[in-house]
Parts: sequence; C-alpha cells; structure tokens
Amino acid sequence: MPWLKFVVSAAVIVAAGTQLTRNAEKITSTLGLGVIWGGALLLPLATSLPELVTSWRAGSINAPDLTVGNLLGSSLFNLALIALIDLFQGKGALLSRLDHRHIMTAALLVFLLSLVLVSLVSPVYFSFGWVGIDTIIILGLYLAGSYLISLNEKKNNAEQAEDEERRSNYKARERYIPFIIFFLTGFLIILAGINLTDAADTIALETRLGRTFVGSLMLAVSTSLPEIVTTFTAVRMGVLDMAIANVFGASLMNVMLLFFADIFYREAPIIASVSQGHVITVAFIILLTSVAIFSLIYRTKKEIAYMGYDAVIILAGFVLAFVFLYLNEVKF
Repeated sequence: MPWLKFVVSAAVIVAAGTQLTRNAEKITSTLGLGVIWGGALLLPLATSLPELVTSWRAGSINAPDLTVGNLLGSSLFNLALIALIDLFQGKGALLSRLDHRHIMTAALLVFLLSLVLVSLVSPVYFSFGWVGIDTIIILGLYLAGSYLISLNEKKNNAEQAEDEERRSNYKARERYIPFIIFFLTGFLIILAGINLTDAADTIALETRLGRTFVGSLMLAVSTSLPEIVTTFTAVRMGVLDMAIANVFGASLMNVMLLFFADIFYREAPIIASVSQGHVITVAFIILLTSVAIFSLIYRTKKEIAYMGYDAVIILAGFVLAFVFLYLNEVKF
C-alpha cells in the first residue's frame, strides 16, 4: 500500500517536525541568534532534514529526477507559503511591512538558481569524479552568502541585545534539553523520509505520472511539511520576519542540497542526468522570488481578496508552474 505508507510517513514528519522546530527556536534564543539569521539559516537546518534524507534515498535507488524534483519543488512550494501567510495574517499586504534584510537572502536564492538553470540547459558539463563542478560552486557560494548574511545580522545591535536578555532567562541545565530533542526528532524524520521516498517512487511508477512531476509536487509538498509548521507557528507568534526568513532560507538550503544529492547519486553529475522538465520549476522559482524582491523594495500596500497583489501573483504562478509540469510529463 504505497499510498498508506506515504500518508503515514508524512504524518510522522509533521509530528517530529513540530518538535524539531520548537526546539530549534529555543536553540536560537540560547545561542543569541537574530530573528532573520535564525529563520534563514538555523531553522532550515531542521526543516530541510526530510529533503536531505529523501535526496539520499532517491540517489540510492537511482532516481535523479525524483531527487531534483523534490528539492526544486520544495523551494517552489515554500514560495507559495508567502501567499498563504499573507492571507492567514489578514492585515493587508505582507511584504510591504517586512525588513529589507530579506532581500539579501532572496537575491542569493535567485543567483544560485540561475546557475542551476544554466547547468540544466548546458550541452556540456564538468565534474570532479562523479560530482558536478556546478554543485560544488553552488555549495561554495551558499557558504559565502550565509557568512555575509550573518555579518549583516550582527549590525542589528538592538536585536542582539533583546536576544541576550531572552537567553539569560534559561537555566543552565535547561539549555541542553532542546539540543537533545532536536537530534532525537531529527533521527525520526530520517526514518520517515526513507519510507516517504520509497512510497513516492512506487506511486510515480504505478500512476505513470513520472518522477519529475511526483517529486516536484507530492514528495516536495510532503517534505515541506516542517516548513509549513514552522512558518505558521511564527505567524501565530507575530514573528512575521522569522516566518518569511524561513521561507527564503529553506528554499536556499534546498538549492544547496543539490550538492549532497550529487554525492548520493554516483552514476554521473546529477543535474546533467535529469530531464529538461526541471527548467520549468527553476524558471518559476526565479520569477516568483523576483516578484517578492520587487515587493520588498517597492512596498506597495494595495491588496485584493485580503492579499497583496504580489501574493496573488505568487500564488497564481505556483499553480501555473504545476500545470506546465503536468503537461510536460503527461503525453496525450
């Protein structure tokens, strides 16, 4: 019963991801990290565990399209969360009220995805062993960009002072508990991620929808469940900047995970081994992230149906992307 296995594994990821996220937030306070730094860099370490595990599993069963579809599809789905957050918080256009510092993370995402797009359409590729030079460059640029983001966060002295005050409220013996729970729930997500990938691959073959479509939609949405939990928890707490930072940060980390997916898939450089259908996903992520960057700069307050115009465009683009992916996979 691949469908039952898929649903149960997804439910386990939600439950474990909830605990993982709560304790990641406690770790953020304990270490004195800023809101945007924690949302863009620390939380994705936790919420992207399912993508990492499914990438390893998909590589071990020689399903590169499932791997890349999962990582890129998760990034696309994360952007759709911006529209859902805008609708959920119900206070007018969302991006017009957020910190300008999100532009840095979003711009880095566009830059790395542009490199992925070039690699997908390139007629030649270069590798170091079986690992593509393109994914090695992506890893290096991600690390460099993360360092610059952390430097930018250190400039926010007021926020650091607030974090220091919160951190001092933790008793010394309580500081270790979040770390323990973090690793235990992370291990649980690893087990669920393996079963989720196997079930998704079986579904792709049985329904003939193709690994690109199933990986970009079903598997991507399921492995993005921790991001959903994290993001809407932050919204309920009123920490909108952390919610959006997690959206961009998780999408950015998914692109970086292409490097590890390349290591797991030992046949050839992974980007050179997948179908051209992924060009659709990458192009739409770049387009929708560009819409978000424009809104963070222009800061329009106009809205429709309780959402900003930018959120409506992002939601429409998300739906259109999967229409194109479906038409690309299903031959009439």
